[in-house]
Amino acid sequence: MQSKKRFTETNIWDDPIFIELTPQQKLLWFFINDRCDNIGVWTPNPKLIAFNLDIEGNPRQFLDDFLQVINEAEERVHLLPSGDWLITDFVKFQYCQKKPLHPNSPAHKSYLALIEEKDLLTWFCTNYPETMPESYLNKEKKNSLRPLKEPFETHKDKDKDKDKDKDTDKEKDRNSDLKAFTHFSP
Repeated sequence: MQSKKRFTETNIWDDPIFIELTPQQKLLWFFINDRCDNIGVWTPNPKLIAFNLDIEGNPRQFLDDFLQVINEAEERVHLLPSGDWLITDFVKFQYCQKKPLHPNSPAHKSYLALIEEKDLLTWFCTNYPETMPESYLNKEKKNSLRPLKEPFETHKDKDKDKDKDKDTDKEKDRNSDLKAFTHFSP
């Protein structure tokens, strides 16, 4: 699913890398930013690029050349094992300029789900930890964090969970006491 509106960086025209791009490469940059999914992943389609950007010659070579130029000073586009491209600072620029993604926000929840679906959680936690909620950073470290049951879990819900845990602990204690006495039965 593609978002209808995106932020754009107005200072991009002063960026030394952007200045070095050809007009078609500049158009490709905007095309990718407009056509990527909500976390910045874009699937290259050479035929579509050749048609939309009026590329003469080999469109695959055009994409390869673009990737090399855009990543010259720093990695701006990460090539994924699937062949898709990830705009590295897309999530940070679009959603996290002041705060990380929040797992209880309906919009952010969908972005986080997409990050996990595309198996990019480790990549984001390593390369852009400031975009990820603390619980996801801990999840990546431990891989054993209790998932949220509801987006807006209340304290009463947590208390109920604690009571259930206490009840199961008591039941386990009773069962272990009974097992100890089974050794003495005839």
